[in-house]
Amino acid sequence: MTSDKVKLFCIIDGDSTAFSVKIELEDSVDDLKDAIKKKQSPLFDDIRASELTLWNVVVPDEGIPVNLEHVEPKTLLAKSTKSIKAVFGENPAPDTIHCIVQRPAAALGATNNLHVAQGQQLQLSPPSSRPSSPSQDLETTIRKVAARFFANDSPPSIFLKEYVKGARKLPLTTAGIKGLPRCWRRGKTTAPESRPNFLFLDLPTTPTDNIPERFRPNVILQELERTEAQDVPVFGVSGCGKTRSVVEMLCLQWGFYFNASDKDLGSDDLSSLAEFINKKTSEDRSPKEHTIFAKNMTVLLFLSRILILNYCLSIPDCRQTFSSASWAILQVCPTMPMFEDVFSALFKELFAHLHKYTIFELQLWDVVRHEFMSLRNRLAALDYPNFSSGTKLRLVVDEAQILGDRGSNLFESSSTESELRPMCVSLFTTTPTLNSLAASFTLSIKKQLFLEKNGGKAVSNAHR
Repeated sequence: MTSDKVKLFCIIDGDSTAFSVKIELEDSVDDLKDAIKKKQSPLFDDIRASELTLWNVVVPDEGIPVNLEHVEPKTLLAKSTKSIKAVFGENPAPDTIHCIVQRPAAALGATNNLHVAQGQQLQLSPPSSRPSSPSQDLETTIRKVAARFFANDSPPSIFLKEYVKGARKLPLTTAGIKGLPRCWRRGKTTAPESRPNFLFLDLPTTPTDNIPERFRPNVILQELERTEAQDVPVFGVSGCGKTRSVVEMLCLQWGFYFNASDKDLGSDDLSSLAEFINKKTSEDRSPKEHTIFAKNMTVLLFLSRILILNYCLSIPDCRQTFSSASWAILQVCPTMPMFEDVFSALFKELFAHLHKYTIFELQLWDVVRHEFMSLRNRLAALDYPNFSSGTKLRLVVDEAQILGDRGSNLFESSSTESELRPMCVSLFTTTPTLNSLAASFTLSIKKQLFLEKNGGKAVSNAHR
């Protein structure tokens, strides 16, 4: 005897994550639209269920973007009165997407896909279902900027393909003790060919699901394994090994590296963000406006990182040559002459086009969340040994204390209206709100005390 209910797996056109809907076999297609609208609240709150277009399909659920135009066969569910049993049968296939959901055609606007190279697609979240608005223009602008940036013959695209395929590496010493890694900080043009950088000596290179024994003494890894905290402050005296420890961690576990210093390792993107915010706060505006601007631009900064990693993972055969260690080195050393700071370049492109928009925070977050989930699904689909569906991606902000000196009374606190906070509070309490993302901040002891005092509850709560 069959159950009176059936579970259907649906997916929004262009998305990579399916969702389930339980519905009675004798219910109609119209009832299914109501169930989908309810399941997708608040995303579909301003759409009438009758405006949704449903397609009956049989697509294996592989955690990758599903685009209706590429799916065959497909059947339009045009009759709202038709029963679920008549359309899907009593026992829909397991591990399968049964229904593709399209938003109202008038709200779709631009295409959902960015063709970045022959045979490749960089997937952005589907456009908003709202009528044309500044926020919808924002999504369209992001697509256009990314399409140009990742165009097949663009310098960033050419560089990233070469790097992912293993053609670009750190230089090695050719004098003295030969064959050791060389790397220098931002602002330096070179380093003697006999001078290695021991920060990059003997880093983990081929991650597995288990941490190699010789890296288990890493105190940050030990803390991350036993803590349930979303954020982990890392502080100590200068030269005690904070940066080396977080770089080791990022070689072993997928994540993101930012550096607040403009004369250190890492991309220039976070320093640029701080300068953009400084310029904005020089205008005669309220702390609320400063805070909204800082948070939105921080989300934009994070989006640029996600887009670049998603692109790297879309390059054919990346699984054989591109690892979490490769990704970590690219983020820590992007200003080396043999590399390119693609992170700063994309962020500045996005900022140049979007900073004057009236940005709706929820709309921007919707884009980022979809991209973040697309990234997680892509990592899982590639079957990397050090990533599974439950794995957290790590976020590191090195030299974070520098941001504690910026705008000490220009930003709102997230916990109290009476006290104003420095720039770091707006930044540190923004990106970690994403699920499956853990943040680490490297600080000097003196600056840690400063942030606890001046960052107030916003910082303390973030480090609960």
